Amino acid sequence: MKLVSRRTAGLIGIVSGVALLLAGCGSSGTEETPAAPAAAQGTVVNVTEKEFSISLSQEAFTPGTYTFVVKDDGEASHDFNVKGPGLTDAATSTISAGGTESLTVTLEAGTYELWCSIGGHRAAGMDMTITVA
Repeated sequence: MKLVSRRTAGLIGIVSGVALLLAGCGSSGTEETPAAPAAAQGTVVNVTEKEFSISLSQEAFTPGTYTFVVKDDGEASHDFNVKGPGLTDAATSTISAGGTESLTVTLEAGTYELWCSIGGHRAAGMDMTITVA
């Protein structure tokens, strides 16, 4: 008798869960789901990081939006940080060897520092400045 009660309770629980899930997915037809904002895109700058250097696909920068496409061509993990006028915490996550990640920022006129913050990499040469004019 207890086995039937457990089974029945289990079925009721499953049916209730599915009903709640379907009710949450329903639509009255009058509501619109807002579209997710498109990722900001800017002038693409390819960045290559490896032990222990950073190189960019361009040297001259004017004010505007840039998407840094960072490729880790090294054997160690790296990240990419940008700090300057209007930017304090612009950074990628840690990128594994062979990986790629993008970082979109808006650069104002001024000097920016670019570096890898992984332990000791900045001091070993993964640090550079660019001027936006």
